Amino acid sequence: MIQPQLPRVLVDNLPFGIYAVDAASYRLVYLNPFLAERYGVTGDYTDARCWELLHQGEGPCSHCQLKLLLTSEGQPT
Repeated sequence: MIQPQLPRVLVDNLPFGIYAVDAASYRLVYLNPFLAERYGVTGDYTDARCWELLHQGEGPCSHCQLKLLLTSEGQPT
């Protein structure tokens, strides 16, 4: 039986960056330690939007695909 914490342990120890974003708000919900170190992120980052923290942008990136995940009513596609 796989332990519930095993996936998190694996992702936390990958030698490359992984992050998860709330599709409706663009707010970061997870940043693995590799990516946090690369961008100098310490402490709570969950109030930051991906484009602010990772790309120093002022809005969603032109190549962002998140908008394809939700309908105009905010429902999953």
